[in-house]
Amino acid sequence: MYLQRKATESTTKETQTPTKATESTTKETQAPTKATEASSVSTKGEKLILNANDVSTGKIKSSTVVDGLKIVATSKKTVTVDKSDKDYKNISFTKRIKLSGAGSESARAIAFKTAGESKVKIYATSSDTDTSRLIKIIDKNGNDVTSTAKIPGSSLKSVSFRLDEAGEYYIVSESGGVNIYYVEVSNGIAY
Repeated sequence: MYLQRKATESTTKETQTPTKATESTTKETQAPTKATEASSVSTKGEKLILNANDVSTGKIKSSTVVDGLKIVATSKKTVTVDKSDKDYKNISFTKRIKLSGAGSESARAIAFKTAGESKVKIYATSSDTDTSRLIKIIDKNGNDVTSTAKIPGSSLKSVSFRLDEAGEYYIVSESGGVNIYYVEVSNGIAY
């Protein structure tokens, strides 16, 4: 009887060992499933377009959301929307957004959020017909995330920027006034 019980215990231990191996394999196959779930949860953005024609004319003294983007202004650093007739790339513009000076994340900017890699297209002019101005995109901490693009004052110019990751960004003039007519964000998240 003693021999039979030992043999039974030995057989039981051998059959339990593959069960532990099976448990280990199950855990390994579950790990990629959880990783797959995490990557499929990423937010998908949408195309956001801010057309100056859609903004009410007047002086903007505090941040205002229009078409999912935000015009960033304060009572001391205002943004003005006024009449300006220009035709560009099959769009007839009747208004412009005047940033009226150097911008930052807290004033004189157009803010937007992205869900990930995104292309940003801007139609703009310098506020001075004889002087080109530089525009760029900064992050929510005021750090440059793109190089600058030169905007002439004599005619509308289209510039494009590529952003690599999700975040909150601001279109600003490096110095001097810039007039924005159109902003398109390919992978945006509306405010």
